[in-house]
Amino acid sequence: MKKIIVVFALLVSTCFNAQVNTFSFNITGTQPTGLATALTIAGQKWSNYLQINVPVKVNVFLVNASFLPFSAITFANGRKNFANAPVTNTLYVSTLANQIAGSEINAGEYDMDIYFNLYTQYYYGTGKPRSNKTDFISTAMHEIGHGLGFYSDGYVDANGKGSFGNIPPSAIPISPSFPWRGQDSVPSIFDKYIVRASGNSLATCAPQNSTALGDSIKNGALYFSGPLYANASHSNTPIRLAGGAGTYTLGVDLLHIHQSYANTIMSYYWGAGDTVRIPAPWELGILKEIGWNL
Repeated sequence: MKKIIVVFALLVSTCFNAQVNTFSFNITGTQPTGLATALTIAGQKWSNYLQINVPVKVNVFLVNASFLPFSAITFANGRKNFANAPVTNTLYVSTLANQIAGSEINAGEYDMDIYFNLYTQYYYGTGKPRSNKTDFISTAMHEIGHGLGFYSDGYVDANGKGSFGNIPPSAIPISPSFPWRGQDSVPSIFDKYIVRASGNSLATCAPQNSTALGDSIKNGALYFSGPLYANASHSNTPIRLAGGAGTYTLGVDLLHIHQSYANTIMSYYWGAGDTVRIPAPWELGILKEIGWNL
């Protein structure tokens, strides 16, 4: 991609009734014409695929600065050990935790904060952008995707020590509007399905806060391996994730589909001039694996 987007389905040819848009957007900053409509469309598109009974609350900040190293960045709220949690001592993004609990468990808090850097030359329409424009709907769907569960709290510090659930506030560029959950000391439900090429679980292959875990996060191909739905949506094979190239970048590695995947919202394959507005089968398979109903 020409601009970096940082965080932090099986489709069939048939007719279906679109679900009512279950996203609300609180927008702070000067809005270009068409931005609010494009956000609504992005939320509606996700609503068409997911069963959302508890509305999703998105806090949007608009900035415009050439020195910022991102086009957009998302911080996801989360909870562990909530009512009806399928897996204990595991962090779930609050969008999913609310659906599982059957009620809003983070009252007074947003489910995600998304910052859009309007220095990026965004296209806010519904057609195809020119080659020098970045599609805002695709970008918004990508960022919302992190808040829906494409979220890892894996981390490698400056000394090479790896951990899950131990991301210090000093490591993130902006403080979220809700309490920072990166230090909840547990892996996310997304992390529970990450495996190395050997098939061993990344989260349990080495001790917490160890260089051995840091090396495991940094080196070697990593995959999302979901035995019920994710792999089945991907020719019965695990889905390659970003990272594992010998270094670690917070907000990039682990929580994205590998950049070799085309037509994938949560990948880095697409860039200016491209539109990716339909979740790939394996993206919906991942969301179903971590607990979403489609």
